[in-house]
Amino acid sequence: MKAFSTRRILMIAFLALSVVIPMVIVYRMAPRTPRGQQSLVYFEAEMMPILRDDFNRAASQTRVFVFLSPTDPQAAGAAQGVESALQAKPGSAVKVFLIWQPLSAADRRGPPNPLLSLVRDSRVAQFFDIERVLAGQLKPSAAVLVFDAGAKWENAPPSPSWSGLVSGLGQHLQ
Repeated sequence: MKAFSTRRILMIAFLALSVVIPMVIVYRMAPRTPRGQQSLVYFEAEMMPILRDDFNRAASQTRVFVFLSPTDPQAAGAAQGVESALQAKPGSAVKVFLIWQPLSAADRRGPPNPLLSLVRDSRVAQFFDIERVLAGQLKPSAAVLVFDAGAKWENAPPSPSWSGLVSGLGQHLQ
């Protein structure tokens, strides 16, 4: 009888662990943005009106779109460059839309937590645009697009006041 109780306890413990361990692994591996930022948004075409409204609500600020790929070897350096530019201008009225997108159609992995955590500033919202919808709308000619305060996104996005590399971002933040 005692062996049956021990066996039963071990079976229950094994079953509990077989449920709990995978849940912990999935939770730990799920993409997480730094504290103070909204959760990573998996962007879809249907969300375009919401993003446009968010862009227009922040019209009193400089708005910046940064396009990076999670598998690009230079993405970590570029993400650190965005964070450095923001930290150098802590009082600037700016909203950054950090768009993670795949390099190719075969690249379906989102940004891992170490990349997401490189840009900690609360003025940043991070998105994963697996279908490259935003690139299709904004047609970026460079990794960074800057829109001055007052620019409105009506039927089509406005023209950026500046576009270039992350290394030039700091001089375009007010």
